[in-house]
Amino acid sequence: MDALHFHLLVNHLPILGSFFGLALLAAGAVSHDGRRWFTRAALAFFVLVGIGAMAANLSGEGAEERVENFPGVTHRVIHEHEEAAEAALVAAGVLAAVALLGLLLERREHKSTRIVLLAVWLLALVTAGLMARTGYEGGKIRRPELRGEPSQGIEK
Repeated sequence: MDALHFHLLVNHLPILGSFFGLALLAAGAVSHDGRRWFTRAALAFFVLVGIGAMAANLSGEGAEERVENFPGVTHRVIHEHEEAAEAALVAAGVLAAVALLGLLLERREHKSTRIVLLAVWLLALVTAGLMARTGYEGGKIRRPELRGEPSQGIEK
């Protein structure tokens, strides 16, 4: 497996994971019986989102080297994806760190857990938005219709 294949494999974890983590947080907010379980699962998932974002970022350069000379791929499109990915990586890293803190505090039933969970909510919303933008910009690399260009269609 080369960097391109690895990148395509792991880049979905931080994108989809950020939204899945938000769904777990929401389930925890409305659940009475499973509140702690959903909250802990969401926090753990956000740590995985940060790890996945790092893995996608580390494989991005190698993936770029593979696709930069493909027909229709421009430096501008790759650059836009890189810029979006850098912001998403920072957000995912901060989210992962705060989520890890939340896990530690929640386990000890610390009084500042609520403040940390509020921060996690805000960071998760920002991260999910940045991840969605990164995925969209990345999709433009090989999907001409996302760039506003006609698709070549599916060849049989």
